[in-house]
Amino acid sequence: MEFIAHTAAINKDEDTLKKLIENDYFDKIELDFIPTKDNILIWSHSNMIGSLKINTASYKEIKIEANNNAKKIYTLNEILEIVDNKKALLLEIKHFINIKRGYFDILNILKQIESTKNVIQIQSFNQYLIKYLLDNKKELFNIEIGLIINLFKTFLYRNNSLEEWKNLDFIALSSELFEWPFVGKDFELYRKNIPKAKQYAWTWDLVYKEHKKRLENYINNNVDGIITLSQDIKKI
Repeated sequence: MEFIAHTAAINKDEDTLKKLIENDYFDKIELDFIPTKDNILIWSHSNMIGSLKINTASYKEIKIEANNNAKKIYTLNEILEIVDNKKALLLEIKHFINIKRGYFDILNILKQIESTKNVIQIQSFNQYLIKYLLDNKKELFNIEIGLIINLFKTFLYRNNSLEEWKNLDFIALSSELFEWPFVGKDFELYRKNIPKAKQYAWTWDLVYKEHKKRLENYINNNVDGIITLSQDIKKI
């Protein structure tokens, strides 16, 4: 089972990232990236830098705004240099809106980073982006591709054919899909219909507090990995 550091709520700075890289509890680090309108991937969970939306501004504009707010921003390439192949990475692409041109640029970005020695997985809530990457999987053979499904998204998939997702390498399922009575068995639905995909379980830590019972439930349901900042997992 993989133990993956969930970084949604951490400080987005080099020192914090280096501590996770050096932390032997975690096999992998999950990081959120948002593309600027000129398709530079910025490490951020929020779409806002100061008064600007990352996905509708240029990298130059975002950098100026960050400087004005005494913040440092990091591009994907800068993060890869900091990580320096010392930890596997699970990269989430968020707030992706540049449909026609952006998909092509994202594909080229991923083709470039797969030549690094970093072990990389890509995931997103954006089903159109993930479907596009799956259709071009032969160009990304060193990168695993996954779909994120939470309480809201599961209603999009649960009553439809899952045939188009059969080639997913993994799916990341939120805690509700393992716990809440009316969706508490949806993880079994995806396991049955997408049997080749690994299942990662995660908690929306900006809303829910992680606890031992939840982690035990993940383990009892035989997930392949847990995305969490809790360091008590290996003690269970």
